[in-house]
Amino acid sequence: MRTLLLALALASSTLAAPTVADACGGYGMERPTPAALEVTQWKQRTFVVIASADTPAANASWRRLAPDTYGNTTMITAGPDTDDSRTLTLVGPSGTRVVSTKKTVFLRRGAAGPVRQALVIEGLGERRYTVGFEGKRPDARFLSVRNDGRTAIEVGGEAFVVSNIYGVTRLLRG
Repeated sequence: MRTLLLALALASSTLAAPTVADACGGYGMERPTPAALEVTQWKQRTFVVIASADTPAANASWRRLAPDTYGNTTMITAGPDTDDSRTLTLVGPSGTRVVSTKKTVFLRRGAAGPVRQALVIEGLGERRYTVGFEGKRPDARFLSVRNDGRTAIEVGGEAFVVSNIYGVTRLLRG
């Protein structure tokens, strides 16, 4: 009898206990965060870092992005041009802009840093952008630069803060 009561008490407590998923809002209730691309700029040159399996040639000729700097400066070498033009939406203090490009380069921090492939965006001049998105995003717009220096944007009617930690650009809700 005691065993039966104990089993009944255990069964009722596990049925009523919330799961971790319930405590975090359940499955499928939160909209996915848009995939963001890092935008890096040097003077009047703009690059959008992309995920790619391509690698530079073994005999690639690396040069400083800024020739008058020393130490752990960014190095650049030519990358393969893509067959099809890629359309991107850039968002930042200069507003929102849709651009297209076929030109790529490889970037690395210092002589031994990790190599990243980037699309070259030309003709932006002194305009400043913080984050990029694949394709046309008419619903993306710049909101402000916060006191902590991070950029606040809106995508699809939802506010995000652009976070770039260790070269990984993410959108944080809020």
